[in-house]
Amino acid sequence: MRPLRLVVSAFGPYAGRTELNMEQLGRRGLYLITGDTGAGKTTLFDAITYALYGEPSGGNRDASMLRSQYAAPDTPTEVELTFSYSGQIYRVRRNPEYQRPARRGGGMTLQRAEAELYYPDGRVCTRTREVTAEVTRIIGLDRDQFCRIAMIAQGEFLKLLLATTEERKNIFRQIFQTKPYQLLQERLKAESGALADRCGQMQSSIRQYAAGLVCPPEHPLTARLEAAARELPPLAELLALADQLLAEDETALQVLNETRQRTAQALQEANTRLGQARQLAQTRADRDACQAKLPAAREELARCRAALQQAQATLPRREELAAKAESIRAQLPRYAELEQARAARDKRAAALADKQARIAARTQTLNGEQARLQAEQAERDGLRDSAVELEKLRAQAGELDRRRRELEDLHDRLDGCRRAKKEHARAAEAYVQAQQAAEAAQTAYMRLNRAFLDEQAGILAAGLRPGQPCPVCGATEHPCPASAGEQAPTEAQVEQARNAARQAQENASRASSAAADRNATLTALQQEARARCQELLGSDDPARAVALLAQARQTAAKQAERLAADTRAQKTRLARLQVLETSLPAREESCRRLTAELDTLTREREALTAEKAAGEEAVTRLEQGLDFSGRQAAEQAIARLLEEKNRLQAGQEQAEQACRTAQTTCDTLTGQLQQAEAQLAQAPALDLAVQEEACRRLAAEQAGQDKAAAELSARLTNNRRQRDGIQRQGEGLAETETRWQWVRALSNTANGNLPGREKIMLETWVQTAFFDRIVARANTRFMVMSGGQYELARRAQADNNRSQTGLELDVIDHYNGSRRSVRSLSGGESFQASLCLALGLADEIQSAAGGIRLESMFVDEGFGSLDEEALRQALRALEDLTEGDRLVGIISHVTELKDRIDRQIRVTKDRTGGSRLELIV
Repeated sequence: MRPLRLVVSAFGPYAGRTELNMEQLGRRGLYLITGDTGAGKTTLFDAITYALYGEPSGGNRDASMLRSQYAAPDTPTEVELTFSYSGQIYRVRRNPEYQRPARRGGGMTLQRAEAELYYPDGRVCTRTREVTAEVTRIIGLDRDQFCRIAMIAQGEFLKLLLATTEERKNIFRQIFQTKPYQLLQERLKAESGALADRCGQMQSSIRQYAAGLVCPPEHPLTARLEAAARELPPLAELLALADQLLAEDETALQVLNETRQRTAQALQEANTRLGQARQLAQTRADRDACQAKLPAAREELARCRAALQQAQATLPRREELAAKAESIRAQLPRYAELEQARAARDKRAAALADKQARIAARTQTLNGEQARLQAEQAERDGLRDSAVELEKLRAQAGELDRRRRELEDLHDRLDGCRRAKKEHARAAEAYVQAQQAAEAAQTAYMRLNRAFLDEQAGILAAGLRPGQPCPVCGATEHPCPASAGEQAPTEAQVEQARNAARQAQENASRASSAAADRNATLTALQQEARARCQELLGSDDPARAVALLAQARQTAAKQAERLAADTRAQKTRLARLQVLETSLPAREESCRRLTAELDTLTREREALTAEKAAGEEAVTRLEQGLDFSGRQAAEQAIARLLEEKNRLQAGQEQAEQACRTAQTTCDTLTGQLQQAEAQLAQAPALDLAVQEEACRRLAAEQAGQDKAAAELSARLTNNRRQRDGIQRQGEGLAETETRWQWVRALSNTANGNLPGREKIMLETWVQTAFFDRIVARANTRFMVMSGGQYELARRAQADNNRSQTGLELDVIDHYNGSRRSVRSLSGGESFQASLCLALGLADEIQSAAGGIRLESMFVDEGFGSLDEEALRQALRALEDLTEGDRLVGIISHVTELKDRIDRQIRVTKDRTGGSRLELIV
């Protein structure tokens, strides 16, 4: 595809109609697009892409934003591109949706988006989507492919150069349509996970059932049950183990029930003997208790007397502790002086930290004020057009108000037409009825008159008299006179019918005149309404007038709402501009004040730093010769000494009290023992302890037997349930495990998770084939641009077998034989590499798209990072790109390019607004 002629009107920064004859640039070679920043160089790319596909080239620009803000209201916004492909010339024209002045009646109306494609044979395609589809079919590329092949965007492919494997996967997935491979990977992974979960759930369920099988800890099968809970044995072995447990427990339960009966009878006999010895046992227990306690009480008395003697011997130690405490107390004034010096030092340190914090806070505040100042200045610059825009909106509102009044007038006219039409219909109906009445009266008159004439002979004969002449023939004799019929009308009846017919005709004439007047009025109103409909609605069809008028009134109402909203927004912007104009001087003064405060605080911080150093020296001097770190430590030492002295004093007092208590206890036990022995001498010889032990033993046996029986019953119920669960869950596990094994193998292969292998996914493996071809195509240019120093290479292996790999990129330095990451390249070298990679990608996309060849390409800014030699090599590679009748356009501000490239398109900003083009060939 080669652009031949580009025409833009009210598009982007181009206010008027601007035409660029690109045929004058020739069929091959380089040309430069240069100009002021923001003048509209990239807009030329946008215009070409919009003409072809209905969208601009950049992803941050929308088609609804393309109308020029500098254009006059009546200048249409449109782009027209004439291009050639395979020797055929096509022309495509598009305009976006925008507001334009109405052709009739004033005000604004919505211009819909339109598109036209003119074929070489004269055919025309007019629907926007069909035009886009036809352009895609003709060129063989959709918009994304066209932008990646024909338009190397600014900074876009540096992302591809520095991307990781995961990032390149996402890029190549869109370009080379490898999404189905990713979906296959995810589907296999999901199915494998689902089967693994299902197997795990079934195994977990069987393991839970196996863990639920219980038997006594000392049972020979306990170890096998624990092993089965950890690692499942074959299903048949596990079921056999459960059956064995069930059989043994059923036999044991039967034997245990017989033993329980014998134990219950023996317990009843033991309880009878127990009641006879209770009284004697209580007395013996009291005696034994006294005998047991008395030796210990005597030993305690002796121990307390020895402890008292030992406590009384601590008097010298207590005096020594008091002396040491008094010595330390004498040094406390020096510790107070040390603490004052430390407090002064810490105060200066705190003041220094506070000063440092205030400096940081002031610095942060200053940075924030400066950032807000810059933001408000930028905001003010962006709001300077608010007053002009507000006036424009007010003018548009006036036009819209006039338009709405005209539409209301048309609405009233159409209502008048409807009323006139109804009145004409009523007049026409009255005329029809009057005409029918006139015709009926005339018919009645004609019938009577004819009958009257037909009966004239009879009427004349009735007046004949013998001897008198006949008024018809003059004869005086009347031998055979005619006779009149019985229904013959009289002359008076005929005259009455004539008068009625004349009156009915006059009524019909008056009704006809009235209908004609109504028709004339209706015709005049309809003509006026048609003229206003044509003027205001663009159509004089009465059938469509009402619908068009309703639509126009609704559109006008929406426009009024939108204008009101826009006016409010502009008023808000204007008010914001006035606020900014007022607040900016204060903001600037605040920045200057904060800067001065920051300088003052910095000087104060330096003074505090010196004072803090002097304080440190004073503290060091005072610390010499003291045993403790501070007054608090000295006071704590005094407290410890006094505490020990008090503890020793308290120990003597406690020993004295303990001696008195021990003497009292010995006296009490001796009296109780003598009393008990006197009572036992008279009691019978019966041992209560033996009887109680016998009862407790039999009761314990009975309780143990009952518990064992309950445990056996519960174990039998539980083991039967667990055995049924094992059999039920084990039936489908083998089939599920078989399917999971082969699905897991497929998933691991497709997702790059094979143990000990490279972590490369199926989709990535497919993409590496494209990437290798892209790198090979890129290196044919990169070797030229770098003077033979650098070559790109795909990293074949990852650093380890744990990370996903396959699309990492290295650079080979042929000057020193090293191989390193592309991230180590300098800025200019990175631009060279990314440009070559972009061109290689463009070549590969063309090849993947069916060998499509574009005869024109565009490269955006980026050459400013190259030195003179690198720039020369880059231009050489781009000149090689022009081989085979290819024209390459470069956008750049670099002065050396202006001197090296003769053919140029210069874009210049006009001071009055908008931009203009100049073609230099």
